[in-house]
Amino acid sequence: MRLLRCCEAGVDLSIYCTLWELRFPRDGDAFACAHDPGILVIAQAVPQHIDDVGPAWEFLPPPVVEDALTWRAVVFVTNDQEHIGTARNGQEYRRPLLTLSGAQYDACSFDNLHEAICEKLRERCSVKDDDES
Repeated sequence: MRLLRCCEAGVDLSIYCTLWELRFPRDGDAFACAHDPGILVIAQAVPQHIDDVGPAWEFLPPPVVEDALTWRAVVFVTNDQEHIGTARNGQEYRRPLLTLSGAQYDACSFDNLHEAICEKLRERCSVKDDDES
């Protein structure tokens, strides 16, 4: 009932739920020094019941079958990124670090996921370095 009242009041509800938050080296390699707090990486899951499709929803992998026990997507963002909301969809992150389907996330070992996140952080760091040159 409370959800209904929120919707009736025009409150936007997020399609995401936070799975976890971990600190990573800011540049994707080793922590530069003991005083560097690194960067917070947040795993945001999109539940399977979010089954919207079409141009406004192209930022997500396709919906999963109804009886699948997995997420539709897991989106990885950092705490220093722009918040969600684009012209295409108010629920879209402007520049997610990484987006996986629920099946990809489920099949991924922590070591492989850690390496994929670090690689994306290294890419992001090199793009910033190129912009500053």
